[in-house]
Amino acid sequence: VWGLSTPEEGWEPPADLNCRSLNLPKASGRRDTSRHLTEVLRPERPEVLHLHSFSPHVHGVRAAAALGVPSVVVSFHDLRLGARRALICRHLAGRVTRVIVLNQAMAELYRHRCGYTERQVVVLPNGVDVERFVPRPRDEELARRLGLRAEDYVIGSVGSLRPNKGYRFLLEAFAAVRRELPQARLVVVGAGDRRRDLEGLAHRFGLGESALLVGEQRDIPRWMSLFQ
Repeated sequence: VWGLSTPEEGWEPPADLNCRSLNLPKASGRRDTSRHLTEVLRPERPEVLHLHSFSPHVHGVRAAAALGVPSVVVSFHDLRLGARRALICRHLAGRVTRVIVLNQAMAELYRHRCGYTERQVVVLPNGVDVERFVPRPRDEELARRLGLRAEDYVIGSVGSLRPNKGYRFLLEAFAAVRRELPQARLVVVGAGDRRRDLEGLAHRFGLGESALLVGEQRDIPRWMSLFQ
């Protein structure tokens, strides 16, 4: 597994996974990144290249074309598909074997905007470990640690604190909820480069201790036991 850029702070790969971070600029216009990736892949001689998200897909398709890789699979994870991205995807579509998306709405969007065929696009929803993520009693020790009372109504979210996740809208909506439901509390689990901005926004909305950004956590089911 190769990563174009540096992993998020605190991320550790599974012990049985060989990961390399190339520390390369991700911008799709960087031809030097595409050339570097080509040279990294050349001695490996892959028969299938699986690429995740827009910029790695651009560099990976260029590398695959240069190396003659037989099969190229691309996974797209969101609906951000402006005119420029759509045009680039359409230009590269003929070199892509399969496109994996999360739902039918994405499948229709990428087929329409990028020119992918019905055969190319495959819907594969995110998997959930149904044995790990099951309803469980509220973790009272964790609730006490956070200062949550029995009468509090806890709204929770788990995810990366990035602009495309829309957490600023969550904070704005929560501020409105608090005006109608004073016992509402917000717990946001996750790390990302927008955490400081979101903390400032929470302060500006006057949310105080009612909105808790707790950073990255390992035992997610334990945290989710707090959410209503």
